[in-house]
Amino acid sequence: MSGHCTAWRAPVARHGLRVLSPDEVLYDVAMHQSLSEEYLPQQWHDQLATEVDARGMLCPMPLLKAKRALNGLDVGGRLLVVATDQGSVRDFRVFSQQSGHALLYSGEIEGTFVHLLQKEPR
Repeated sequence: MSGHCTAWRAPVARHGLRVLSPDEVLYDVAMHQSLSEEYLPQQWHDQLATEVDARGMLCPMPLLKAKRALNGLDVGGRLLVVATDQGSVRDFRVFSQQSGHALLYSGEIEGTFVHLLQKEPR
């Protein structure tokens, strides 16, 4: 189900952002508001702490980056993952069920898959 990812055409110029390398995908929302503002309903904007930009990465990288980020969060911390891998939909649903972390939101916007997780106690 992971399939072949399509190239991402980011709205970089519109938001004045630079393109991040895979090593820089974890960053603080206070510095870069664009992912949450671009991909999540308004009600979630103020509640995020961490984002992972996994666009262009194939399975299993979006999930591995998310797991790494979740390990660094306190219980109750929220994580936004943006991916272009179609398989991430199933991956994050199953991961949430198996790990006990809450999948608060999962959706698709023009071929980009958005997942909002909350770290739960184990």
